[in-house]
Amino acid sequence: MKKRLNIDVMQVGDIILTTAEHFISKGIRKVTKSDISHAMIYVDSHSIIDSTNEGVAAKNTQRLFYEEKCAVHILRMKRDMTASEIEMIIKFARSKVGTRYSTKEALKTIYSQQKKT
Repeated sequence: MKKRLNIDVMQVGDIILTTAEHFISKGIRKVTKSDISHAMIYVDSHSIIDSTNEGVAAKNTQRLFYEEKCAVHILRMKRDMTASEIEMIIKFARSKVGTRYSTKEALKTIYSQQKKT
């Protein structure tokens, strides 16, 4: 059985953290010592923006399915963001659609996080 995102509880600006059973996902989880290997941002009703090795893309949430054993978490700011803050974040994310995924930047992020612990 597969699960889907519950868009009824999601708000624009929410960060969606997921995992998958793919080799790369398993490697990311091992290195980061986490059950998460992927992040997306909810930008509009039924729409997310994420980045994979295929680049940055907008996707329809109705086409996203996750294996039952895969982690799916929704993160939201503790304080309410202002409309202008949300607009700025979404505008930035949308400006990146169509750009390439940066493996180098992803590795830098992992390395910097490991140095902090």
